[in-house]
Amino acid sequence: MYCAAFRGRWINRFFANPWITAVGGMCYSIYLVHYEVISAVGRFTKSIGQHLPNPMYLVVQFVLVGSCVVVVCGLYFIVLEKPCMKRDWPHRLWQTAKALIPPKQAPATETFAD
Repeated sequence: MYCAAFRGRWINRFFANPWITAVGGMCYSIYLVHYEVISAVGRFTKSIGQHLPNPMYLVVQFVLVGSCVVVVCGLYFIVLEKPCMKRDWPHRLWQTAKALIPPKQAPATETFAD
């Protein structure tokens, strides 16, 4: 399979697809967050399509829950994981935090004129 991925025409094209490589980059984010998303979304969608035959119900749930998993995990990846892939991420985080915190101002001294 590895040889086909690097040397094969169709398999290489599949694995070089930007959508597939993006999901491959997001695999750890998906691993961390998918269960929570499935649990939360499943509570709201479990009644949708219950009247359908079981295979169709599973397809409906897969589409609803699966799309939510992809969106939430993608956002998690973009916001938290991808910035930490850069070597200087602690420095960038510190600079951003410093920019968000307003500088302390010296207390004003009062002068009284006679």
